[in-house]
Amino acid sequence: MPPSDTSRLESHTLQFQPLASLPERVWDLNPRRYDLPAIAESLGKFGYGDPILIDDASGQIVAGQGVLAALLTMQSSGQPAPERIVVALDGGWLVPCVHFRLKDGESRPYSVATNRTQELGGWQDDLLLDILNEIKATDPLGLLGTGFTDSDLDVLQHKAGGDLPATFKQLDTPRPDPVAAVVPPPELPAGAVPAAPAPGSQAAAPVAAPGAAVTAPLATITRTVTCPHCGEEFPL
Repeated sequence: MPPSDTSRLESHTLQFQPLASLPERVWDLNPRRYDLPAIAESLGKFGYGDPILIDDASGQIVAGQGVLAALLTMQSSGQPAPERIVVALDGGWLVPCVHFRLKDGESRPYSVATNRTQELGGWQDDLLLDILNEIKATDPLGLLGTGFTDSDLDVLQHKAGGDLPATFKQLDTPRPDPVAAVVPPPELPAGAVPAAPAPGSQAAAPVAAPGAAVTAPLATITRTVTCPHCGEEFPL
């Protein structure tokens, strides 16, 4: 039997909490790092949408610490509160937070999992390119707040066309060449003269004796380019 609407509502509760009270709920050992300027741009443009998630079993924030850090930065720098953040009479910001309850000991694994599962995803470049071009053409603020820049768009455009942006740096990278190692001929006794091959015959390739030293593999030069934005290398 599916859960009732009441039980669904009871599983998650929404509470407005003072922004100043939320840092005490932060997981100090959170290994995740955030692009705070990009998050702040998104909050400034679109407002507060993805709520901070708090586990009532541990009292810790398990999702949204980057949003919290960006909100604190925006408030301290005197920026206006994003849309859907309530400003109290004393000037403090009230942040809508979603509370739910994990099992004991699950707060840290959940926090890692919710970040990692998002990180594992990717983009379908051709669809992303179409959407970003549409946003840039129709939005007065362009790509602001999306986390993408005009440089990112340039890279996607050139990748789709099969060529490379002029901003790419061309590098010469040595690469081992799969050439058979050269083995020196065996040493001859003192005073001996190596026999010349018979006319019209071809000298046999030397064969390495057990334990014989060989020269290092030869190297060739292959041309690669490196994207100055993402650091990815592409062979030419």
